Amino acid sequence: MDYDDSELSDSPLPVPLDGNEGRDARREAVLDGCLQWKRKPEPHGLKFPKRSYIQSWEAVEARTRNELLDSIANAAFKPIGHEDGDEVEDATFPFRDDHVLCERFLKVDLAAREPFAASQIQSRRDAALLELGRNRQLTFNDQNERNEYLASSSGLLRSIPQTCMYIVLDKNDKVLVHLDPLGVERAFGRKVKTRMERDGILFYYHKKPERNFNRRHASNSEAGNRRRNNLLESQCGTDHYGHRHPTGDPYGVISETQDSEKLKNYDGQLLFHYLKNIVGTITRLLDFEFGFLDPELRGQYREVYKKSPEAARLLPTNRPRHKETYCFRALLVNMPTDEHKDQNDWKGGLTGLVQIGKFNGAAMVLKQLGIILPGYRSGASLQFRGSILSHYITEWRGKCRYAFDHTTHESVRQYVERKKARKRLRAMSGGTSEDSESAREESSEPPEPDDPDKPKRAVQPKQAVNKPTATKRKRLSKTDADSDTDPIAEHSATPACRVKLTLECKLPPTAAAATEEDE
Repeated sequence: MDYDDSELSDSPLPVPLDGNEGRDARREAVLDGCLQWKRKPEPHGLKFPKRSYIQSWEAVEARTRNELLDSIANAAFKPIGHEDGDEVEDATFPFRDDHVLCERFLKVDLAAREPFAASQIQSRRDAALLELGRNRQLTFNDQNERNEYLASSSGLLRSIPQTCMYIVLDKNDKVLVHLDPLGVERAFGRKVKTRMERDGILFYYHKKPERNFNRRHASNSEAGNRRRNNLLESQCGTDHYGHRHPTGDPYGVISETQDSEKLKNYDGQLLFHYLKNIVGTITRLLDFEFGFLDPELRGQYREVYKKSPEAARLLPTNRPRHKETYCFRALLVNMPTDEHKDQNDWKGGLTGLVQIGKFNGAAMVLKQLGIILPGYRSGASLQFRGSILSHYITEWRGKCRYAFDHTTHESVRQYVERKKARKRLRAMSGGTSEDSESAREESSEPPEPDDPDKPKRAVQPKQAVNKPTATKRKRLSKTDADSDTDPIAEHSATPACRVKLTLECKLPPTAAAATEEDE
């Protein structure tokens, strides 16, 4: 169910504290134990023994994936009753305690260079919207107004029911989109979801969100969003946690974000509690879904995190026994999201999203698929290919909205691939694996001490160079002087003299001295 307007409080959100007042409030909150959870819940109430935590977790993921694949294989897919019926077929089947609506797009291929090259869905929507605008004499000030009209009033997008889980497959049955409208509540219960909303309001009362803007959050749409919801500028922003390359420099040094550096001071303890309890719980949910949707890709994510520079990683926000999957997290606080593709994210990878708060609206729109997802609401979990799917959210109204974006950047993945390639090249050139591990991989990493057992290359002796004798230097200098004074002297010299000078230049000193004695 959507958030009810009657539950909205007339009083606005508390303004985040700043300066000495905010610092004192954060220290007092830390001492009072705010944002600390005594028990960290597992998805769907699962309980894993400590000794075999990872094996039990992966076994549940594998069992869930096998059940889902069997259900998809046994489902009867039929073309949808829509103009896109030549490209889309769907099926509905029960899955555990819920129903699943699964759609297969027959002209979308994730393995191709351009996955949507053969699809005509978006071009049909653009042509229909253009014709509709001419008939109704519509004018739009910018692309955001056009997209909002397409999602709300045009009737051109297929609205997916929000009463069941929704899965989108390409023609090879690779997952494009997975939406669970009750993701947080189904996995952890209603009380955990309510506490997440309450702790979000409490945390951002003590901390102001950072004002980090890019083209995804245009200034005009952000200002309109504040006016609609009576929000102050200090109550809106985006925080980034994790590690990445510098903006615009994919070959630079990987470092932690500026927001992550704030965890190292005393005031950062409150932030760490928030990331470890609320964000950590969301991370476990997204990681569990990632595991049964595409376990092979999830394994690649974990390998990239493991081989990325340890000094730049975010402090562990998950359970100590749980493997980390995502290198980067973005927390959007009361922000709109304009149409875009996640160009910096893992190319073809799965991006995990969860939003919580007290609001109405904020439905996800995927224009290339011609669908709108009103089920993407507070407490919903969404997995989709954000780097190849153009997406945006509709306007929302309410008290607060917090969106949690989990991903890994493509440049970090390429860094790990280059690191592995250099290791293979050293192994092929005769080096051992120990040499590869002890070698310096990046300028930001400190050099390791020399290993006495490490085999050293044999140094080739330099060839001895014969230095000219004093007699030869004197004669050469005299010849040069004569040539400078008389340019014809070199050409007028006899052949015997030229032969003698040549021998002095080429023969060693002993042989040159013997030649002089013979003369």
